Amino acid sequence: METKLFYNAYEINALREIRRASKNKYNTDLNKLKENLAKKNIHVDFEVKNGTLRNISFKKNEFEINSIKGNDRVFTDRIVKSVNNNKNSLEQSKKAEKTKEYNRFEELKKHREERTQLLNRDMYNTKGFSK
Repeated sequence: METKLFYNAYEINALREIRRASKNKYNTDLNKLKENLAKKNIHVDFEVKNGTLRNISFKKNEFEINSIKGNDRVFTDRIVKSVNNNKNSLEQSKKAEKTKEYNRFEELKKHREERTQLLNRDMYNTKGFSK
């Protein structure tokens, strides 16, 4: 079993392309990531079993990185984590859109109308005046 610590420029470029694609906010699942990386000639293969990701591998020509080796697993886990973060941030943004925004001017307008009604009601009240 050979562990490669130093990569050449071609391999580093491939790793950067994978990382950039995973950080793209529109890649919210692994299938979208696979489609986007296919445009850059990077083959993605992953295995999902019982709803969990078992292994994932990226291959560009002769360079291959997979989640079986320990030091490669660190990189692949970061890729999967960033895809999951994209999914969570998308869900949170949709939830934020659904909540009604607080409109300060509407609130002020409502309070002014209530105050005007109270003042007008007391203006014609003769209670407390002497005859």
